[in-house]
Amino acid sequence: MVLVFGRISGIEISNQDLTAREFYYWQIPIARIQVTPVYRQPLSACSSENEIASLLKPLQPGITPQWDLVEFNDAFVNDGRSRSDGAILWEYLQVNQDANFFWVEWTKKHPTRAKELWPAIQDLARSRLYSGMPKLFELYRYGDSDNSLIPERDEAITELAKFYIEDFLARDDLESAKKISAMARPYDMHGLLESFDKQLDSGSSSTSAETPSAAEKTHNANPTTNKK
Repeated sequence: MVLVFGRISGIEISNQDLTAREFYYWQIPIARIQVTPVYRQPLSACSSENEIASLLKPLQPGITPQWDLVEFNDAFVNDGRSRSDGAILWEYLQVNQDANFFWVEWTKKHPTRAKELWPAIQDLARSRLYSGMPKLFELYRYGDSDNSLIPERDEAITELAKFYIEDFLARDDLESAKKISAMARPYDMHGLLESFDKQLDSGSSSTSAETPSAAEKTHNANPTTNKK
């Protein structure tokens, strides 16, 4: 029973260097008592290639790498497979073309755009804003030229940050709002996020708790489950 139905497995992705790993262990079914250690092994993804890894921001001293859950599988439960927001990034990193990782080949052909895209994707991952990644990937993927897209990139990230800051303030989650604001400020070329400064500094939101925020109306903005 334990060997057949007690296996728990899944995939985690590092929001620091975008690498991925598989984890698995066994537990007693029903009782859910873990009977083996958690085993982990790295998975192949385009972010592991030097062409992309060399463009990412280095881990700051004192910062511990964080792993976000991508996929969780419980052999005992029918359809026991669940996915989290980290799966958005994982699916892009796995795209293949002619037996090669698409985004590795793209990075080689578009060095200017690659230098702009990958640090931004890394910033979104560190803030767990996976929902904003498809827009950036498609923005940079479109067309054959290698021209800079900084204005378009910055606008997309600023608008995404504004969306989430409003949502966190509406839910009185000041710390999360501050973190999103700090991440997005380097991309806010027009000062659109300055309107939140007073709220972030005062520690209160002007949005009534009885009024649902824009994010609550259109998107589930709960943070990605983090499995350590």
